Amino acid sequence: MFAKNTSLTIAGLLVFALFSGLAIAAEEKPEEEGSAMEEAEEAGSAASDPTAKVNFIDVRAQFFDLERGNDRDVYRIDGAYVFSPKFKAVFELHYWETDVTGRDRGGLAQYGAKGIYFPKSGEWRGMRYRIAAGAELIIDGDNVDKGIGPGADSIAPLFGVALIPKPGRTLIPFVQYFKSFDEEPGRDVEQTALRFIALQQLDSIKGWVKGDFKFITDHENDDKSSTTFEVQVGKMFTPKFGAYFEGLFALGGQKPHDDGFGIAGRFLF
Repeated sequence: MFAKNTSLTIAGLLVFALFSGLAIAAEEKPEEEGSAMEEAEEAGSAASDPTAKVNFIDVRAQFFDLERGNDRDVYRIDGAYVFSPKFKAVFELHYWETDVTGRDRGGLAQYGAKGIYFPKSGEWRGMRYRIAAGAELIIDGDNVDKGIGPGADSIAPLFGVALIPKPGRTLIPFVQYFKSFDEEPGRDVEQTALRFIALQQLDSIKGWVKGDFKFITDHENDDKSSTTFEVQVGKMFTPKFGAYFEGLFALGGQKPHDDGFGIAGRFLF
């Protein structure tokens, strides 16, 4: 159950998000079809924006150092399909290999999907924007006895706003609340993640750079917090294929991992 101060914090965030959206909508200038915003989304960089309307599949490998000298290798497939200008679906599938139990084990960690609805987009005070709201379903892979997966099935509503102050640059504040509804003993999940993404296209190399900052509060663990930061640098080699490198960092007493890195291939369709 939420502590009183946590409930007030979440309520405040929701109220702030609501009134921010209403303020933008009240002053919006409708976005024209074929605008620079939509054209920019055809670039491979846009697939790194969770609010972008881009069809893609990423095949990723991530390698993490854990506490006490253990390791975790994560092999995952992420993708999205845009069904209409107002809605897209996203899917994820994660497979882990780890030695946290004392010997090397591998197995399905989790899989899930999210639906994202775009209620408003346009221009506000000279800056293009897009509002996104939705929910994510996360299903555990039933391998927690191997030290693999979260050990819980969760639902996670989300809200974010993409702001484009200039062509090729996108800023995305994001909030998501995670709550488990079916869990192994001691694996209850109740977290709030505040996320800020900065994405910059690099036209000279047909690439991009992204910074992704997450501040996570664990309500099941006395509201202790952790911080993760991801740096992603990528390049499109053809109009439909690219690759990127990730630097993965974590801070705080409840951090999910130490430092890590990742490589991935990106396919647009």
